[in-house]
Amino acid sequence: TPDAGYSLSTLTVSDSTGKDVVLMDKKNGTYTFTMPSSKVTVNASFQPVENSSWNSRYTDVASSDWYYDAVCFVSENHLMNGYANNTFIPNKPLSRAMLAQILYNKEGQPSVDENYSFTDVPSDMWCSNAITWAAANGIVNGYNDDTFKPNDNITREQLAVMLWRYEGKPSAVDKELS
Repeated sequence: TPDAGYSLSTLTVSDSTGKDVVLMDKKNGTYTFTMPSSKVTVNASFQPVENSSWNSRYTDVASSDWYYDAVCFVSENHLMNGYANNTFIPNKPLSRAMLAQILYNKEGQPSVDENYSFTDVPSDMWCSNAITWAAANGIVNGYNDDTFKPNDNITREQLAVMLWRYEGKPSAVDKELS
């Protein structure tokens, strides 16, 4: 599967003698082949998806804006949505709920089974599944008063911690900040 922003350019499969194996295109981004009696080598190359054909549905994002390609990317990959009035509001600060929603979208909006409730996140709130998922996966925490404060602007420290937790709490290689 190509990374976001890329499409498959070429795909070849060859057996242990270097002979090409016939691929069958399933027309939905998948290919199949009959496995030979030996190991196979799969080679795939990818190319960037051109954004030139994307027409902004947002009235406040023009193709001349420096962030146009980024807005295109997050929209096409369903990471971020605009607002009901066809605006993206690019200068709006990011809230705690928005980041939880972006990460939840990136994961494909998995089902939410855990019951992590915060007193200020009702179950019918636009971001309730995202916040529940993020809390269940240890990405976000609430406050001591059982609130999440979803509409608070996210601080840089909160952003750093949430992204770090989302990535599985990897160890820092060089622990000296410069």
